[in-house]
Amino acid sequence: MEQQAVGDWVTPEIAAFLNSIAEAEGTNIENSYNIVVGLGKEGAVPYFSDYSQHPNIIGMRTSHGPSTAAGRYQLVKQTWDDLVKKNPELTDFSPNNQDKAAWILAQRDYKTKTGRSLADDLKNGETGYLSRLKTTWVGFSIKDPAALYNKYRKNTNATNR
Repeated sequence: MEQQAVGDWVTPEIAAFLNSIAEAEGTNIENSYNIVVGLGKEGAVPYFSDYSQHPNIIGMRTSHGPSTAAGRYQLVKQTWDDLVKKNPELTDFSPNNQDKAAWILAQRDYKTKTGRSLADDLKNGETGYLSRLKTTWVGFSIKDPAALYNKYRKNTNATNR
């Protein structure tokens, strides 16, 4: 059973986009907000239960070194800490704050890489630039973010986030 974005601030476009990240990252499943990268592969701990802070668990080692990616959007500890410094409202690693952090990160990186507003582009149905986020979420290198977004946007409305 997949999970959906949880905050009352989440519009249908944001929900569809966040669901796209989760599917690309392989975390659009039950318990997605407490997944540790690797899901138990190579002896990794598959889940965490304390949302008071980023779990900072090395879930697996990649070709780039150990990874602390966690939660629905597979945010690494360093990225999380950076976001918290600039966004003090991110007081814990709760599902709502994971959603907010992913959205903040997506908007920031999208603006940096395209000079455009992610919120405006999604609202206007412009998905041609979403692939620019493949360095933010590796899953977008494997799965087409525009196709994922369009799939979720078609099935997401104000009452079904």
